[in-house]
Amino acid sequence: MVDSPVLDVASAVERMGDKEIYLEIARYFSERVVPDVAALAEALEKGSMEEATRMAHSFKGSAATVGAEIARAACAELEAACRQGNTEALPGLFATARQELATAQKAIDALLAE
Repeated sequence: MVDSPVLDVASAVERMGDKEIYLEIARYFSERVVPDVAALAEALEKGSMEEATRMAHSFKGSAATVGAEIARAACAELEAACRQGNTEALPGLFATARQELATAQKAIDALLAE
């Protein structure tokens, strides 16, 4: 397993203490990105800021766990905007978070295919 520009695998594995656990969590992350992003989009469309905040927070933690720092940072910004009710910023921040999560997912899928 090699780090990529998107994933800091070495640090994530070190925190977990086990490569196999990392791979299991990374696989779960990859499987959940698409349906969970769709659920977040729905929460934002409904204006459910509490739910959107919770989901963005969850994505932030999940991205950090798998070593996807850029996605984590994007989700942190989205979470903050949701928490503050900054509806003007939400579309752009959501688009960025969605893109960074998809990029992390592709990197994980490539890693899992090794």
